[in-house]
Amino acid sequence: MVAVVLFCTAALAQAPVGTISGVVRDQSGAVIAGATVSATSLADGGKRVVTSNEQGFFIIPTLLPGDYKLVIEVKGFRNYEVQRVGVEVGQTARVDANMTVGAEAVSIEVAGGEVATVDTQQATVGGVVNTRQIAELPLNGRNYLELARLEPGVEINEGRAFDPTKARYTGVSVGGRSGRETRITIDGIDAVDEHVGTTTLNLTQESIQEFQVSTSSSDASTGLSATGGVNIITRRGSNSVHGSAFAYGRGSGIAARTSFAPTQPDFDREQWGVNIGGPVIKDKLFWFGSFEKSHESSAISVATPYFPSLTTWPAPYDERSSSLRADYKLPRQNDLFFRWSRDDNNSFGGFGGNKLPSGGNFNNNITHQFAWGLDSTFTPTLTNAFRFGYTDFKNRVLKPQSDAAAVFVPGTTGFGIITDDGLLIDGPDNITPQSTFERFFQTRDDQTYTRGKHTWRYGGDVTYRRVQVTNFVSCAPQITVLSPPSRNPADILNAGISSFSVGNCNGIRIPGTPDNSHRNTRFSFYGADNWRVLSNFTVNLGVRYEVDTHPLNNDLPKPDLAKTLLPRGTEATPIDKNNFAPQIGVAWDPFKNGKTSIRAGAGIFYAMRVSNLVTNERAQLAPFNSGNTTFSFQRGTNAAADFNKDGVTDFDITPAVATTATVSSAMPIILAGQKIFIAAPANPLPGLVIQRSGRLITNDFSTPYSLQYNAGVQRELPWNSVIDVNFLYTRTLHEFMLDSDVANFFPGNGAPIRLGDGTLPTNQIMLVDTDGYSRYRALSVKYDKRFSKRFQYTASYALARLNTTNTDGLGQGGGVLVNRNNAANYGPGQLDRTHRLTMNGIVELPAGIRVSLLSTHSSGLPQSITLPFDINSDSIVGDLLPGTHRGSLGRDIDSVDKLNALIRNYNQTLAGKLNLRNQRFPYLFEYGPGVKFGDSYISQDLQVSKIFKVRERLKIEGTAQVFNLFNISNLVGSAGLPSSPFNGTLTTIAAASDGSAPAGFKLGSDGGLLNAAGDRVLGGVNRASGFGSLSAVRPSIPTGTGLPRAFQFGMRFSF
Repeated sequence: MVAVVLFCTAALAQAPVGTISGVVRDQSGAVIAGATVSATSLADGGKRVVTSNEQGFFIIPTLLPGDYKLVIEVKGFRNYEVQRVGVEVGQTARVDANMTVGAEAVSIEVAGGEVATVDTQQATVGGVVNTRQIAELPLNGRNYLELARLEPGVEINEGRAFDPTKARYTGVSVGGRSGRETRITIDGIDAVDEHVGTTTLNLTQESIQEFQVSTSSSDASTGLSATGGVNIITRRGSNSVHGSAFAYGRGSGIAARTSFAPTQPDFDREQWGVNIGGPVIKDKLFWFGSFEKSHESSAISVATPYFPSLTTWPAPYDERSSSLRADYKLPRQNDLFFRWSRDDNNSFGGFGGNKLPSGGNFNNNITHQFAWGLDSTFTPTLTNAFRFGYTDFKNRVLKPQSDAAAVFVPGTTGFGIITDDGLLIDGPDNITPQSTFERFFQTRDDQTYTRGKHTWRYGGDVTYRRVQVTNFVSCAPQITVLSPPSRNPADILNAGISSFSVGNCNGIRIPGTPDNSHRNTRFSFYGADNWRVLSNFTVNLGVRYEVDTHPLNNDLPKPDLAKTLLPRGTEATPIDKNNFAPQIGVAWDPFKNGKTSIRAGAGIFYAMRVSNLVTNERAQLAPFNSGNTTFSFQRGTNAAADFNKDGVTDFDITPAVATTATVSSAMPIILAGQKIFIAAPANPLPGLVIQRSGRLITNDFSTPYSLQYNAGVQRELPWNSVIDVNFLYTRTLHEFMLDSDVANFFPGNGAPIRLGDGTLPTNQIMLVDTDGYSRYRALSVKYDKRFSKRFQYTASYALARLNTTNTDGLGQGGGVLVNRNNAANYGPGQLDRTHRLTMNGIVELPAGIRVSLLSTHSSGLPQSITLPFDINSDSIVGDLLPGTHRGSLGRDIDSVDKLNALIRNYNQTLAGKLNLRNQRFPYLFEYGPGVKFGDSYISQDLQVSKIFKVRERLKIEGTAQVFNLFNISNLVGSAGLPSSPFNGTLTTIAAASDGSAPAGFKLGSDGGLLNAAGDRVLGGVNRASGFGSLSAVRPSIPTGTGLPRAFQFGMRFSF
């Protein structure tokens, strides 16, 4: 009798390799030592040979993902052959075999990576998105990272939500987090943008072989991330020449319109590309290359009474991505590879609605990544994986091209115009031009050593990063004008000025450095042991250590002015060197047959720090006017400008803001003043001291980290399938929080804090501290049927809750609703979804027809209910409605009736009264039954393909795709999609001077506002800015998933 058990365990979680392991026994079940085990690559003929140890155990680590032939040889026994064993990235394919006496070889046919497998040796929670899923599931926009959401609890977030420079880049949200910090590697090399978050490189779908997603208890080799990781493997050549050419197209003529638009917005997309690979020298040198081009023709709606004939403007998007890889098999079992990848994308946006095309911006990104790798087998029990990478990412946000730039108020060339009625904004945009250049070098080495019951893994990683940022804010002066009643652009030149801002055109964003750059080197080391205590019980032990040489502005002390605001006075932000991250896990196979695994894990995982924190603070700590600086002037004020604050008036700009000034008379005065501003020298005092405002990072700093716990069970089921059920718990501590104003009035007493010089604050000073925290709990279920009998199917579900003190966790966004009161800021997070269900399937029908489906169902997102005024007297506008907490709307406040009950209670108890700053509270309107919030997100994407076999190696495939098959209006989706019709800010009306109901209204007995006739008055909805404007957001969404129904057709030639 011959038996084989094939199952899979997690290997090196963030290394770009996999493993084959197993136990060799005789017919009686006794282990066999000294068995010769060889694995031969079916793609390139590479061969690895090991022997089983005294426990009969063998392991072949550091294998490139792919299919292998496994042969086990023992003298006196029949050779044992497994014709195809699939090795997936970060996983271990395990083959246990019983040898039989005899001379004939026993051949076993196993469907490799298509076998549903159980993890019996690791506590890591996650999975692999395989080659078939990447190639055959419908992807709107051909963004392979969208498939990360096939894992329970994972969501895709558009990078534009974090920063305007990250449009078209994808954030992978794990555990309800924003998606900024998930560690993404490509062939072992980092692809994370540590300046603002998400990735630095878009790869073509054609160049991806597979990728691994880890969501809890990641391996110690995984890089800096408190959430999870994505481990991407690129395709490589083989001994056969293979390739394909494809083209896809879609247009608005075959797409549904949004419910809020009278006509279908213009949209057209064409994507085409090629890939080819093969041998240069058979069994020795191989190559693979791919190229893809995308072009989108779209239009953004413009609606302003000043330009009534202008309704839309083109917003094109172009992207060219390419990748080239070479693999070379050196003598003595050394495998060398080199990869070069390039992505170049351009988009025009940043305008729409009341903002003219001249106020938009042209966003250009160019990335090059070079990766080298050497995988070596020193002995059968000692292997090494070495990687070196260089990434060069350049982002530029530029002024529009000439045709769009020409659409502005006549006679105001070089000035941005804003009307005070909010109905017109033209360009140039005040944030242009700006640039972010990131360059980083990475060297990592991972070793695996096996002896007895132990498999030790250890290694290190050294990464040097440099980021250079320029930002010419208000280099084109921005003027806010008193709106002419005529709404005629020609009348704006003669309109009065409300205010204006002007910049020094310096552009330096990181002053005090030799080349306007921030530099940091990170050293990381780890060690781990997989200890097979028993044949069916494994303990995972590991520890990782991280330290940065210059993570923040550790070289600059804080100014005396801020010493009363900070826990350690004027000390600089320290470097946290105590970043040890231990972890432990267990895996138990109770029936000793590889079909069941009960596992649990726990560990500490540290979070990254985005360097944008450095640029935001450094401008305040460096000498004033040494970097980009702006001044604002108000109508009717004394504007004798002292540009460098040295006590000497540089230019009297008062005539430009006199009550008699007009736009035409002020412009030459503003330009003359700006010329002197540009020439003004720096002041040695810090910018925060001069302006008495700015942003600081706490000097009581701790590196954020998460405590992750998981427990679950995996079970093999019939029909080549596995079910995986896990409970996940993550507690994140020391998260970055951005306090709105620490030089403020404290809640409860209205008394202002004193600054370091004893004076009262006059401007806002924000503090980034590490006092935030969050808690994530989830039940995750995944059913995975691998491809067999012509179909595969996967379903992933997560029942989850994320509670947090902030919206970001990395100190970039706002979200602090009450200063210095974390408990009051605690509640459901911005991406908290109670339910997430994702299903996908692929079925091959007769006659060369293939059908695939990708379906997503998610419950609605929470919102905070805020008031546009200050209740607790801390000087911060936007306090929570009494009786609510962060994220109440859509959670405990899940109906309009419950919301109105709180509004009526407020009107009865607080409206008309004074806060401690002598400000009178307004009254609130109730809302009608038609107001909708917390809407679910549902989308079904379908693909049907017909394959024509022309010759032995030539196939033609025609494809039809439909996205959002049932045309469901997703009012609430991930960032980038239209938001809820209700933005969470309540509608108010000022109280009478004595605190009673406003004139023409009276307060009902239940607290509702009534009109003179006694009828209840309902407020209009404060709409979120993106609601209903699908035409305005469609061009900048990387996937388009969840938008109105759209059809796409494609053709592919493969050989």
